[in-house]
Amino acid sequence: MQQVIRRRTLQLLFSAAAGILPATICGAQSFVYAVSETPSVSVYALNPITGALTEIPGSPFAIAGSDGFAVAVDPTGRFAYVANEQSANVSEYTINPTTGALTAIPGSPVATGLYPVQVTVHPTGRFAYVAGDGCIGTYMIDPSTGALTPVTSCVAGDFVTVSPNGGFAYVAGSNGISVYTINSKGALTAVPNSTVAVVGDSGWFAVDPSGHFAYVASGSMYVSSPNNVSVYTINSATGTLTAIPGSPVATVLNPRSVTVDPTGQFAYVSSASSSYVAAYAVNRATGALTPVPGSPFFVGGGSLSITVDPTGRFAYVGLAPYSINPSTGVLTAIPGSIYAAATSVRSVVIASRPSSSSLPVISSLVNAADFQSEPISPGEIITITGSGLGPSTPVGLALDQTGKVATTLGGVQVLIGGTPAPLTYVSATQINCVVPYEIQGLISASVQVSYQGQASVVLQTPAAPTAPALFTADGSGRGPAAAFNQDGSYNSATNPAAKGSIVVLFMTGEGQTSPAGVTGRVTTVSPTPPLTPGPMFFPFVQLDGQFILSKFYGEAPGLVSGVMQLNVQIPTVVPSGSLPLQIFFNLDTGSQTSSQTGVTISVQ
Repeated sequence: MQQVIRRRTLQLLFSAAAGILPATICGAQSFVYAVSETPSVSVYALNPITGALTEIPGSPFAIAGSDGFAVAVDPTGRFAYVANEQSANVSEYTINPTTGALTAIPGSPVATGLYPVQVTVHPTGRFAYVAGDGCIGTYMIDPSTGALTPVTSCVAGDFVTVSPNGGFAYVAGSNGISVYTINSKGALTAVPNSTVAVVGDSGWFAVDPSGHFAYVASGSMYVSSPNNVSVYTINSATGTLTAIPGSPVATVLNPRSVTVDPTGQFAYVSSASSSYVAAYAVNRATGALTPVPGSPFFVGGGSLSITVDPTGRFAYVGLAPYSINPSTGVLTAIPGSIYAAATSVRSVVIASRPSSSSLPVISSLVNAADFQSEPISPGEIITITGSGLGPSTPVGLALDQTGKVATTLGGVQVLIGGTPAPLTYVSATQINCVVPYEIQGLISASVQVSYQGQASVVLQTPAAPTAPALFTADGSGRGPAAAFNQDGSYNSATNPAAKGSIVVLFMTGEGQTSPAGVTGRVTTVSPTPPLTPGPMFFPFVQLDGQFILSKFYGEAPGLVSGVMQLNVQIPTVVPSGSLPLQIFFNLDTGSQTSSQTGVTISVQ
């Protein structure tokens, strides 16, 4: 292979596009909202160091109903909703960004026409789903006031869970779990033949942050009945569920809540009829569950809920706080807590409520090579711009303990389709990162930026097999390509390539590779072909209107997987000067994608 890329190109590819515009990030506070067997909502401040809870002034807050059953907050933490079963309505609140206190929204509560036991807010914060009396109702959320407005008739079912990317809803009913697609208005449409049978109650459903695996806890209060967690893979295109080998696995008696921590490493199941919580390590490749050492853990009482805070450091069994060992998932009671596990606590949710200026805000998402807004593709290097995205002092690429590009950098994490994205640059106003290969097959993917535990509103963006773009010398996406001549020098108007010689180009957006790309892996040269993984679709290189020969095309050695290197030969019959260059991919669908126009190579 000619002209193996030099490590100095890492700076060329990633720093050239990384503007440094400092900003200041404010502090933040998380709050815990709980409903129990009283007509009120209790609110607690969460100590970010110890995990301890302190009830805020004014708590508990009255609800405009007779029987609070479940509580939910929107993704930005601005609004809270309480399902009131006996009074058949939902109480609506705004959340004070400083204190966490609740104020009823004018017109609250909203009548539901059913006996609600659950409120689920869509990841975009645009819709809410209210479950009760065998019906799932869809409501539009007013982005300014938080008020709910019904938009569709009900869908049969008892409980509903929405996938992290917002594309699918999983409805638990008497027949098991059924899959529904969600359209742009929040309406649910059943996926044909998607129902999977579950033994026992099946409302205790969770999807891991990547959106690849689903977990269903089912059972009863009787020891003789099976109490299990069923594990499924999720079809990224249809949302349908397929049980993995070895599923189900045994769990605690009468399970009543299942949750996966934000990192996707651990899953927890609470019990309504025993004093234990089951904890499992999650195999990130298969979704399989393995009990963590010491599981199940004694928690002193039954619980209808278990909740993990957004940082993944603390778990709350009801309101009883536990620290989570980040390596093993083991739960340890936090000393001095006055709260204990109890079935009287029906529902608990955690929301981060900083001042609005400290929440990360995504303004744009573009290809890092051409700065065009387009569908994202697996492995693509992208640039996210906005405010409050990261530290005021920029932080550059680092490798984690496994030798991969780190997915947490300077307190920043980016989830794309629920999978942490490798980060190559972070600052207050800009992030450069790699789209995980795990989005392959998706038609859209969720994007969310977290900084110091504070998460942006989820952005839903289209996805495609490829999104090709060439890196350019000045990082603008136009003009001379970022290229080396055959002698290793930079190609430029003052240093053109000889006709018949090899020029080395760099691009991103080539999509999935063969062998399959590994998210965050730094590409190395194999001693046997292929030297590095190559794109699934052949790249056609066009120079000055004619297709030219590629001597090599594959992932660039020494760089993160998602940057492709092409060694192309300059024809002897092309004119001299700055010649236009483009890359084309012909897809299986018969369509074609191409890199940006306006990129050139200088030829003698």
